[in-house]
Amino acid sequence: MAADPVSTPRPFGPTGGPIVQRLWSALRLDGAFYRLVAADAGGTGPVGAFVCLIALLRESGVVYDLSQVERLWALALFVFALLAVVRWLVIGGAALAITRLAGAPTDYKTLLRTLGYADAPTIFVAFGAYLPDSLLQVADITLLAWTFAATVVALRAATGATRGRGVALAVPVFIVQVATFMLMHY
Repeated sequence: MAADPVSTPRPFGPTGGPIVQRLWSALRLDGAFYRLVAADAGGTGPVGAFVCLIALLRESGVVYDLSQVERLWALALFVFALLAVVRWLVIGGAALAITRLAGAPTDYKTLLRTLGYADAPTIFVAFGAYLPDSLLQVADITLLAWTFAATVVALRAATGATRGRGVALAVPVFIVQVATFMLMHY
């Protein structure tokens, strides 16, 4: 008797299983998950889709506003996804240059995979419009700290660096992350 495909759970990992589990693992800064991501050589494409999904969710308020006034609002979906992929590739390139200068062994695709998941905390930018002005600064600082911590975890998984070296590698990469994020939003 064959297993019922509806009730058989799909294996969970960086490229398999429900997207919510992957998002949750990325947000929890699960080091084991990030190491699986680094080791999954075939996972770069699915992480690229994850990067696009995060960007579209992050920009959902803007897309909604556009849908109310523009007939070609759906074009914004493509533009936001394209900008997210370009940003991801730039961050990966900067990370590759930084890790090479630091003598940390890794490759571009491994960095792309881990850093793609490290951008997950930025999804909460979408909720900024619903916060009172008095909480915006606290929320921004929290998201920056969370994204920095995710970047440290991602770079440690990609390079095998110690915690201290991971922090040192993450500082310039994080600066690139923030700069490219600001370019997309202003």
